[in-house]
Amino acid sequence: MEKKRVRLYKELEIKIGRTPLVRYSGEVPNKNVILIKRECDNPYGSHYDRVYLELFRHFESEGKLIPGMNVLETTSGTAGVSFAGIGKFLGFNCYVMIPDDSYKKKRIEVIEFQGGNVILTPGEEDVFGFTKDRIFENIREYNAFFLNHSFGKRGTNNEVTLSALETIAREVSEVTEVDVYVCGIGNGSSVVGLGRFFRIRNPNINIVGYKPQKVGKSDFLGLMNQDGLDRKISFPHLVEANSLMSKVVLIDDWDGIGYEDLGRSAVAGINVGLKIAEEISNKNILVLGYDKIQRY
Repeated sequence: MEKKRVRLYKELEIKIGRTPLVRYSGEVPNKNVILIKRECDNPYGSHYDRVYLELFRHFESEGKLIPGMNVLETTSGTAGVSFAGIGKFLGFNCYVMIPDDSYKKKRIEVIEFQGGNVILTPGEEDVFGFTKDRIFENIREYNAFFLNHSFGKRGTNNEVTLSALETIAREVSEVTEVDVYVCGIGNGSSVVGLGRFFRIRNPNINIVGYKPQKVGKSDFLGLMNQDGLDRKISFPHLVEANSLMSKVVLIDDWDGIGYEDLGRSAVAGINVGLKIAEEISNKNILVLGYDKIQRY
């Protein structure tokens, strides 16, 4: 890359990451400690800031992206905010495919505020609306490069995404040891990105994933279970995530709303951590503060 582009990425790099690691202020059983890594304090509001900094840098370094190009991404909300904000900062035109439903209204508004061009897919289909036909149709219509944070080449893990998320685990490990890592499953990337590093550092770490409990759920991991239909998205990260997790907890995704400024995903993680703390003692339990309540 040209020197001015390198400097621009460095400017972002200074702003993103090194987020606060704070102790949960409520009562925790059995002398355990719950630590919250506040990824919501990144400039665009989530752990995905780290991901899109590296994805844009990776593809621009490979010559696949040139400033001014149109770039496409699919998202259920949070990733789209980081994608649009970072993309605009770097001089790209960002197109965001997102389900059209009221639950995602606030995230859609933030994506548009960050300069993203929203492409609505049927709300009732949720993430299953991101069909190959729709994605390729939008790639052609907008002459866009598909960034695709969930998949690598030929359906493999996206190692750029996972490497970016690993930096969270490295930052935590610089200041403390983690005995239990509690993480939302989603597409599996936050399980694997941090979990690989933690497992090498501590082979005995307990990695607990959580996902929404809904009527008619299937036995699939992560996003695959959330609409009660026998459909699935074969996120490659989920295969490795399943091998890393020692336990999967089903949660009510409305539990605990109102804890300080954290959003549902983070609050759900704290609730899972508190339940785990009832069964162990004198352990450090890590939860990710994925985003803030204003996104919901």
